[in-house]
Amino acid sequence: MIRKIITASSAFALLGFATAFAPAANAQEPGEFCNPVVHGANEPVYSAAGDSLVLHNGSVPCPPQVTAAPPAPAPAPAPAPAPSLADSVYFVFFDFDRANITPAAQDIINTVVTDFRRNNAAGVAVVGHTDTAGPPAYNQRLSERRATAVRDSLVRGGVPAGAVATAGVGEEQPLIATGDGVREPSNRRAEIRFR
Repeated sequence: MIRKIITASSAFALLGFATAFAPAANAQEPGEFCNPVVHGANEPVYSAAGDSLVLHNGSVPCPPQVTAAPPAPAPAPAPAPAPSLADSVYFVFFDFDRANITPAAQDIINTVVTDFRRNNAAGVAVVGHTDTAGPPAYNQRLSERRATAVRDSLVRGGVPAGAVATAGVGEEQPLIATGDGVREPSNRRAEIRFR
């Protein structure tokens, strides 16, 4: 519905007449003028018909309201960089007093072979470990056998033998600290890293 706006002058007696005959070309929606006539309750005064605001002589349209643009959304955080291949550590676990490659260990080794090829890695370091059950000299030799078993499996998978370095550290670097003579499955392992 279009409401008509009337200009109030010193001749308020003509208010009803002006409302009835205001031309449609001057019709405006309420709120488009900043200074309508207000009464004691500080509310705009409408015409007798109630369909238009009463305005002062010389009323002008309100300037367009400038609203601040909403703040730009925060940029999405940069995706975390993919871990460097050099930071990757692969664990191959062994049964007690064994250096044979289990099916689960072979799955890990296959992943290493795939990553080696995909990333054109320069080389691989394999370090064998044991738990603390058994004499230290025996565990040193067992850790070396574990590293060699992993190396052989990597080479069978396609990693050049010259790209694989092996070492055994026996029971000196446990993944889980234990006392002497403890059979800890997590310590019976070989760690594979790219170099």
